[in-house]
Amino acid sequence: MENIHSLGSNNQNLSADNSQKKVFETCIDLAKKAQEQCRQLLHSSSIDSKAKTHLMTLISRLRATNRAAYLEARTSKQEAQRARQLLDQKYLQLQNLYYEQQHILTSIKACETFPTTYDSLSMISEEEFLALHPNFSKTTDQHTLMLARLSHEKKERENLEKVRRDLLKQKSELISQNKVHKEELEELDSQLKNFIRSAEPLQEFMKKY
Repeated sequence: MENIHSLGSNNQNLSADNSQKKVFETCIDLAKKAQEQCRQLLHSSSIDSKAKTHLMTLISRLRATNRAAYLEARTSKQEAQRARQLLDQKYLQLQNLYYEQQHILTSIKACETFPTTYDSLSMISEEEFLALHPNFSKTTDQHTLMLARLSHEKKERENLEKVRRDLLKQKSELISQNKVHKEELEELDSQLKNFIRSAEPLQEFMKKY
């Protein structure tokens, strides 16, 4: 479509140039004829009214043709100015598109190299994951593979967290049991000390015999 429009525009410009050239050629031809007619009148011994009328006709046609040439030139100049403005506008749009393209490419590159939390996240290696999940392979889309690895890591960490909570619960129960046993031992020790103190008079009595 753009090529057709360009071809049509070129044909119009060619037609305008031919028309303008024809007007200029007519002006030159009329000017030569008027000049020749003036020369004949100047060298003539008597003024021929028919020649004078012919000269005035040539001058009138020359003025009209000259005005037409002026209008053609002004129109061509205006069209050239509009074409230049359109060209400048298209060039500016092209420059804006170029800068926009460069900005987008720079943004894409920045996104591709931007460090994410996944880069520092401690996970099992890709080889270990593939060994545990044979339904995936190295040909799997990297995005899909990363999502699967993250899901696996999440489940593993949830399981480890459950184990940690269970161990903490067992530890808390053991501490409570140890506390009870300690209190029982302390009570037993206290009773033993009391028994020893209460048996001292008996020991003194037994020493006499």
